[in-house]
Amino acid sequence: MGERTPHLDPHARAAFIGLSLSHTRAHLIRAILEGVTFSLRDIFTILHEMQVPINAIRLGGGGARSPLWRQIQG
Repeated sequence: MGERTPHLDPHARAAFIGLSLSHTRAHLIRAILEGVTFSLRDIFTILHEMQVPINAIRLGGGGARSPLWRQIQG
């Protein structure tokens, strides 16, 4: 599906590289969560450069119940 905010590139793609038999499903899921969080950081960087104040951040949906997801985003 590509990348959305802030890059809007429908042709962007991703890949898992460097995997071995020791990697588990959990490793791949964590990599996805970290990638999404990196994209969020990119958005916050742009907002900071635009001098848009961010006073609070709220997590919503089922993922907000995940301690790991909250830790990665923290």
